Amino acid sequence: MPESTPLNATVPVVRKDAFLSREMDGDLLLYDRESDAVHTLNSTAGFIYACCDGATSAEEIVRQVAERFGSTREAVREEVEATLSRLQALDSVAAVQPDPVLTRPRREFLATALKGAALLPFVAPTVETMFLQAANAQGPSDPPPPVDPPPTITSCTPDNADQGEYVVLDIRGTDFQDSPTVDLGSGITVVLVDYKRAKKILVSVLIDVSATTGTRDITVTNPDTQSDTLVSGFTVNALPPSAPTVISCTPDNGDLDDRFDVTIAGTNFTATPTVSYNYTKIRVRGVTYISSTTLVVDTKIRSDAVPGSYNVTVTNPDTSSGTLLNGFTVNGPSTPTVTLCSPNNANKNTTLNVTLTGTDFEATPTVDFGAKIIINSVTYISSTTLTVNIKVRKNAASGSRDITVTNPDSGSATLLNGFTVN
Repeated sequence: MPESTPLNATVPVVRKDAFLSREMDGDLLLYDRESDAVHTLNSTAGFIYACCDGATSAEEIVRQVAERFGSTREAVREEVEATLSRLQALDSVAAVQPDPVLTRPRREFLATALKGAALLPFVAPTVETMFLQAANAQGPSDPPPPVDPPPTITSCTPDNADQGEYVVLDIRGTDFQDSPTVDLGSGITVVLVDYKRAKKILVSVLIDVSATTGTRDITVTNPDTQSDTLVSGFTVNALPPSAPTVISCTPDNGDLDDRFDVTIAGTNFTATPTVSYNYTKIRVRGVTYISSTTLVVDTKIRSDAVPGSYNVTVTNPDTSSGTLLNGFTVNGPSTPTVTLCSPNNANKNTTLNVTLTGTDFEATPTVDFGAKIIINSVTYISSTTLTVNIKVRKNAASGSRDITVTNPDSGSATLLNGFTVN
């Protein structure tokens, strides 16, 4: 190669016709037909080379580079001059007529071959050379670029599922190839990928019960290794807790105007549940959580409650609930019986104890022997026995009297002619 003469800063620089140029991936390739060499110029060096149009001096090129990349002449001068020297050393620029392929107007060249370069900050220009004969002897270092376009993912339906769930995902997009692979991260097993067409694949997945909850990226990879990822395209939801069940109540019944504890047995109870008997006149005064299978409910039955069977419902804080149908019964007024009074007679102006025998007596009942017989006290012995202290007044009418026992729930019974005033 002949020795190069240093370029004058004021003399226009012209591209030489021995070179052919092509733009590829943002770089400019110069092919030297004489030496069978390819020179690769990055975007900055390519811009400098494009400015060598036979009308622009080296100093003007410095100004244009500074303007193009938003810098100052002093900042880019050394790099520009070094690049021009390198291009001259490659015998690619000189004061000769340029090749027709390269002599498009500079404005047109910059608007097409180097479109987008102005969007980048100034990058030091580089010029790399490869001799094709030597490169061909070594064989290609990289595989050829893929021919088909890469896939794209636009949507996934459904876009969420619970832990432990098996679901079929309808993934839509473009350029899917037959037999792609799909990945949604750890804890999600892809059971089957059913290729439908270039814009649709159906993916059957099994989500492990312990899979990490939250969003997942979906990646589809074609057999040619090209892939695309839909960021946060799928969400794993926490497994919803099981709803409670109510198995039994102990006791499962209660009397009017009574207050007592009811133990509820079941499953999947959680702390701070609510309990309802589905009837406003059975009031829950408090709920004590014992375990996931046991609750104790402070229960009050109003005196005006309607006897009958009612549902028992337990509701967890997450609003899941379970109901035992007809699980609790409000008893109606009990119906006692009076079968015997002993003694069954007394003289006037006499005070004595009598024993009443019968069934279904309740605590604190009332007893009546008729006019002029005063009831001093009633002692509840058992559901079958009461002791009644009475006073037969001196003006009480002689003859037989009926004896009536009334329980607190208003249930009552009468022993006709059960007592006689002598």
